[in-house]
Amino acid sequence: MQPIGYDSQVVKPAAIRSDDYRELLPNFLSKSNWSSFSESIEIEIVPTQHGKLYCIISACLHIVSAILCRALSDMSVAQVLFFRSFLLASSFIAYQYYTNKISHIIHNISFRMLFVSFSYSMCNYLFYTAVRELCMFELVTIFSAAVIFNCFFSYIFYSEPYSNIEKLLGVVSVIGTVLIVRPHHFFENYDDNSHRTGMQLPHYSAGLLAVLSTALYSVTQVTLKKLKSDLDPLSVFLSMNGLGVVWYALYFLVFGFDGTITALGALGIVGMAISSGFTAFFAIKGLKNEEPRMASLLSYTQLGFAVIADVIFYGDFPPGLSIVGAILVVGSCLYLIKRNMESKVEY
Repeated sequence: MQPIGYDSQVVKPAAIRSDDYRELLPNFLSKSNWSSFSESIEIEIVPTQHGKLYCIISACLHIVSAILCRALSDMSVAQVLFFRSFLLASSFIAYQYYTNKISHIIHNISFRMLFVSFSYSMCNYLFYTAVRELCMFELVTIFSAAVIFNCFFSYIFYSEPYSNIEKLLGVVSVIGTVLIVRPHHFFENYDDNSHRTGMQLPHYSAGLLAVLSTALYSVTQVTLKKLKSDLDPLSVFLSMNGLGVVWYALYFLVFGFDGTITALGALGIVGMAISSGFTAFFAIKGLKNEEPRMASLLSYTQLGFAVIADVIFYGDFPPGLSIVGAILVVGSCLYLIKRNMESKVEY
């Protein structure tokens, strides 16, 4: 397949607006990192032989982060995310100091950025709570629907065009999500716990948490489309996580700080922070070094890594209804990505 926007003889970067990137990859990491560029800036894509590898590594590290969170089951999700955010905040300050941009920190902390960090922190909390309850495959599939949510929230908040095909894909995606979540009222005779042991929440409750997390992530992305910042993509990601320290600290003030941290738990948190940071780093590198459609498709390798993690570490395998739901959700997302890229790439 010939890359989009490139002549077969002369490498000619396609003119892709920065906001296009926020709709390319629907994983948890944040394709919205590209929001730090103003919408008027065009980003040159320079394909290299490592572009695909960067995208795949990013997808794998995202699953690694989820595995580590599930392994830290003796700690609350809020605790894990607080210390992870603290480490990422430290990385953010160090990165800004190294690039001589410390003065930009205060300049870029606006009300919109605070709102974005709050919604992103809530999204993280719900996502990692669901991580401990659902199969990885089911969770990643539900989260991939963020690209569908983006169309809806862009229409609601900013009156952006919402075509009939986007509405249809949204309906198909909702049907697929229902098959994965399986509300008890409609699937009361379906044995949900046969494929997942040690669940503390009913399957449908954990599924609803995943859906709410996806919706909040989409709100974060849509809000970032209007955010004006002169920070680079990695700094936006680190600042969003860094400001999470504030929100999780407020959580502890209200609900208290429970539990202690063991040496193994501390090691797991450090590993989680490292994997999260490098997930963002390689996602950004992938977007810079691979043509957008291929980068989008490669992000879905997360589903493969999720199945491998489920089978190897937990002895789980997604049930038939979840597989059917995944086909509907992922199929809708891929078609929407393909359609958007064909309409936005300028030759």
